[in-house]
Amino acid sequence: MLSDFKVFTGPMFGGKTTRLLTAIERDVIRGLNVVCFKPCIDVRYSRDKITSHLGASVDAITVKDGTEIIKRVSEYKTKVDSVAIDELFMIPMAGAAAVELFRRGINIYTSSLQLSSNPKPYAFDEMSTVLPWATKIDVCPAICTVCGADAYYTYKKGGDLNASVEVGGSELYEPRCWEHFFSGC
Repeated sequence: MLSDFKVFTGPMFGGKTTRLLTAIERDVIRGLNVVCFKPCIDVRYSRDKITSHLGASVDAITVKDGTEIIKRVSEYKTKVDSVAIDELFMIPMAGAAAVELFRRGINIYTSSLQLSSNPKPYAFDEMSTVLPWATKIDVCPAICTVCGADAYYTYKKGGDLNASVEVGGSELYEPRCWEHFFSGC
């Protein structure tokens, strides 16, 4: 069986983690051994679970960088068939780790913002690393909070406006369509 490398991407509140959880569930139903990872800095809903905004969750190992992902997968006593990584953009070197594991024949599933809420830099380094390897890219639009159109961008309305990564939810971020992202309305 050929390995999959699926990327679920888009703005905040677009259902990326929900789709990631569905991919994990499908592999579990198939009888595959799935190992899940999330960034140690993301404690919004749970410290040790990948959790959607609606509360669906799965156990996960928290990591600070991609080298920990490789190390943890290598330590497993049974064969790892699939690796899921939530919030890939928050984990330095996670992109390189995902590519290495994929080249070993492991299915990779990731969810991640594709762009910063600040239009410069344009894309997160981790996403630039994984996108060329992806066998499927699912862009998950949200709903623009201003006009109700499909939203592909994340507008930062609070916190440190210069921080490229700042963990938060609706108190800091809103999904926006192209017009309302660039107009700042």
